[in-house]
Amino acid sequence: MAGGFGGAVAGIGKMVGGEEGKPIIYTEMKFFSSSQLLLMALTILAFLFSCKSRSTAIVDPPVPTQETALPHATNAKTDSLQNFAWESSYCEHQGKYNSKLYSAKQLKDTHYLWHKFESLNELEDVTFMSLQELTADTIKRKSIKLDADYRSATDRLKNLKLIPSKFWATVKDLKLKELEELYALRKLTIEAYRTPVILLNNSYSKKCEVYVNALASEDSVLLFKAWENLIEEKKKNNGAPEKLAAKFKEQRQSPERLQYAKIELMTFGWWNCANHQRKYNSLYREMPMEEEFNKLFVKMDSDCDDVD
Repeated sequence: MAGGFGGAVAGIGKMVGGEEGKPIIYTEMKFFSSSQLLLMALTILAFLFSCKSRSTAIVDPPVPTQETALPHATNAKTDSLQNFAWESSYCEHQGKYNSKLYSAKQLKDTHYLWHKFESLNELEDVTFMSLQELTADTIKRKSIKLDADYRSATDRLKNLKLIPSKFWATVKDLKLKELEELYALRKLTIEAYRTPVILLNNSYSKKCEVYVNALASEDSVLLFKAWENLIEEKKKNNGAPEKLAAKFKEQRQSPERLQYAKIELMTFGWWNCANHQRKYNSLYREMPMEEEFNKLFVKMDSDCDDVD
């Protein structure tokens, strides 16, 4: 056969004959050259390779949108934010805080420590303003109530669940010290109505000795003189000094002048003098408690009264 490898391998034509015992004869045979077969083979290989490449190609994942990429982080943050409402001097506030950092109980107790707990309001008042109040039964009742108030207020302060920080721990410590100091002074004062000599030789005595000596003494002349001097001092800072003078004159001539003198010297003499010496007298007020409390919130809104 002519045509070499191509003619020997690939022949296409029509079959003629085919009777039994006779050979099959092909007519119109067509043969392909070697170059044509090579080109066909390369074409087939290229097609197969292309199919395989498309089936195994790595497809980049779709770029996540904001809705698919952020909901987990956003929800986690939103779920951890809780509402809390509180009051300050002239405002009502609403805020959102991170509940993973502290609880509503801690916020409530911390707000109570800052804004509501005042030693002056927690403890029984031990001063007297009239003779009708100054009785043995009233003194005893006030003394017992003072002890109970102190125990109750101390327990309440110590059991507060505060925001865990050095700042609020310091505020709590200062308020405990103020409470203890004020209780001790009020206890000394209420008992001094029954036993005035206990005012001598305490930490307040030296700076208040004018009143201490007069109250502890049995010398009525000394007592009345101290009373008169106190009235003169009060007149200097009073808008109606003539009324003070008239009241003093009336009480000085009363049969109960000794009791009037003691009430005046204890309340406006001794108590005012000693109270101004207290070491922890509202010392915590110098700390920026409101600012620190506001920092605990991610967001806050305030509704405040107009203050002239």
